[in-house]
Amino acid sequence: MGVFKDQLAKDIEAITGVNPKPLMDLGIMSLDEARKWVVKQKYYLLAKTGRTYADIKYDLSLEYGMSVSSIEKMIYRK
Repeated sequence: MGVFKDQLAKDIEAITGVNPKPLMDLGIMSLDEARKWVVKQKYYLLAKTGRTYADIKYDLSLEYGMSVSSIEKMIYRK
């Protein structure tokens, strides 16, 4: 799980410019919530590039180990 945690931290830092590792290490930020946030942010960033939404969801599902339907629920639910 350490490699996954490190990748999530790098992704969050790339998007926000803030290092989340201290929050993750203290348990203030859960890995599950961090993963959901990163997937949502990456989806919206990639959607602006002109790629198809289906391709984006499929790639994110492979990268983050989530089902496409889980990603759709996160994206389309308010």
